[in-house]
Amino acid sequence: MGFDIEGVNPRSEAGEYFRNSIWSWHPLWDFVCEAASGIITEEERKSGHFNDGLYINKEKAIEVAQRLRETTGQKDFWKKFIQRQKNRNEFKELEERYTKIKEIKTCEFLFSWENVAKFAKFCEESGGFRIW
Repeated sequence: MGFDIEGVNPRSEAGEYFRNSIWSWHPLWDFVCEAASGIITEEERKSGHFNDGLYINKEKAIEVAQRLRETTGQKDFWKKFIQRQKNRNEFKELEERYTKIKEIKTCEFLFSWENVAKFAKFCEESGGFRIW
């Protein structure tokens, strides 16, 4: 199970395709939505957690990449985000959907700056993207 994000009009190989497991995508998309507050709408935030083909246009994709890069030096932003993730009821909700408790409890460790940086590069090069 996972999320396939496809570039709509990629400028390079980096913008063609991005994939994350279900355990990596949800925290990444939450981070994207917080970092890109005011760019990603509430409807897009919700839709991005499903494989329904959400379309993010080229302009938004570039703005998202810029916002993600801006967070690199903001240690407080990262710490607060990670703490909010730990405090959320998300793991209980996931536990109700999936019974693999060990995977759920380790889910929080699948969030990393490397994944954020890779997604930022994808966004920048994608020409817009769809989340499947």
